[in-house]
Amino acid sequence: MTSIEHLKDCLAAFHSTKVVFMDLGAQKNFNLPKLHSLIHYTSSIQLFGTTDNYNTEQSECLHIDLTKNAYHMTNRKDEHPQMTAWLEHQERIEWHADVMNTRQNPQQCTLPQRIIGPPCAHTQSVKMA
Repeated sequence: MTSIEHLKDCLAAFHSTKVVFMDLGAQKNFNLPKLHSLIHYTSSIQLFGTTDNYNTEQSECLHIDLTKNAYHMTNRKDEHPQMTAWLEHQERIEWHADVMNTRQNPQQCTLPQRIIGPPCAHTQSVKMA
């Protein structure tokens, strides 16, 4: 068994048994970026080769920055509702700025890009000198 086949088997086993955690109340859902990215590992390895210098902490920096900024805006008492409200306000301010920018500069409005799915993986071989 190759490593990629082993990875596929392990992911399939995890996804078929993860419902146990939800049944026991340990986890409400598994909508986690790191778990989702595991689905794409096998096709990425087949398409592009090894995952050298790959970092799974893509969402950590954003989370830390947003959490720190939001926490500093609270009075440090019952901070979670205050942090949530602050983050919602920030998102609404950004959305409003985008709407106003689009209304003031309609010629710069770009249509949304066509969303494509993950690339289809085909086994490739590479010859190196």
